[in-house]
Amino acid sequence: EKQPRSAASSPSHVRDRRQTFPTGPEVSNRPPPIPKTEGDGCVFWNVSLKRSGNERYGFAHCNGKADFVRRRLGDFSDEPVDKETLANEAGPDCLLIRKIMEGFLLHEWNKIHLDARVKPGDLIVEVNGKRTTSEMQQELRSEAIDLRIQRFHDRFTVVLEKSPEQPKLGFKFGRREGHSGKTILKITEVAPVGLLESVNQENIAKGHWHLVVFAGMRIEGVNGVEGDAGRITAELRRADRIEMKLRRNEAHRLQRDTSSSRSPQR
Repeated sequence: EKQPRSAASSPSHVRDRRQTFPTGPEVSNRPPPIPKTEGDGCVFWNVSLKRSGNERYGFAHCNGKADFVRRRLGDFSDEPVDKETLANEAGPDCLLIRKIMEGFLLHEWNKIHLDARVKPGDLIVEVNGKRTTSEMQQELRSEAIDLRIQRFHDRFTVVLEKSPEQPKLGFKFGRREGHSGKTILKITEVAPVGLLESVNQENIAKGHWHLVVFAGMRIEGVNGVEGDAGRITAELRRADRIEMKLRRNEAHRLQRDTSSSRSPQR
């Protein structure tokens, strides 16, 4: 009767296949996880960068409030928001990261800290303790920066309740075929008067910028109905109380020309 081979007596190619777990300095030299704080629908963490000589931080950004106001107004062009409109409209004090360039400091930080990589679309809400847009832009010229990063969750939910005084949902939506061939529903317009705008105004007043609904967002479900555009549409028309699951669509922001003066590279 044949005896089973021990690991030591196994052929070398078998032993090699078993040795798949990383060991040694590669594991011990990995940095500890970056601490994160979960908020209501968003997550925060810190990034520290230091440059010397001609080194660059290597990211392009723009005024986050201007981008927010532009989308609120349904303007997806790359034209600057005029100063009067920007002053009169509410919006978050932040910087929007539009692009991260390979080979520079932030890109290298991402390669080391895989658990907390910064991505285009993330927001900078604090730089070296400064929180206004103008102060943060000034601090980005420093030789060392501590960034407070905020990322909105991809999906969130809003609740709309029809009433005799407010019977209309207050938005338009359309159908289109997604990459998988499945029909998806997309908000095409938010009316200036209606339930959705009322909820938007409530969240703006609270500073809950991540819960404001814009044209371009996808409707993934209503009252638990998901995966069927026809049934979701029927539920939107039938129900008096709408619990609507939405998915953000930020692609239009990330494809803009990052060479404009509103999006300097640091």
